[in-house]
Amino acid sequence: MKKVLITIFLGAICLTSCGGVGGSDMKADAKKMADLTCRMNKAMKEDPTKASEFTKEMTEFSVETTKKYNNATDMKAFAEALAEEMKNCK
Repeated sequence: MKKVLITIFLGAICLTSCGGVGGSDMKADAKKMADLTCRMNKAMKEDPTKASEFTKEMTEFSVETTKKYNNATDMKAFAEALAEEMKNCK
């Protein structure tokens, strides 16, 4: 299950970026992805069977943002924004 989470997380980072979109959109998307990741991690600790609920939502969000973002340079910026938002994960 841990490999699945890592794959989803890395896939989300690789599939999402923010080309052509304002920085506030990128920050909001990073915040949403971080929130989903934090909630999934918390669910994994409490009840691993609940993590699949977040897997679907994260996958759908990644597909959505992939359509919106497609620039490798901005992908790095998104990854940095996501890392910053993940610091707030409790």
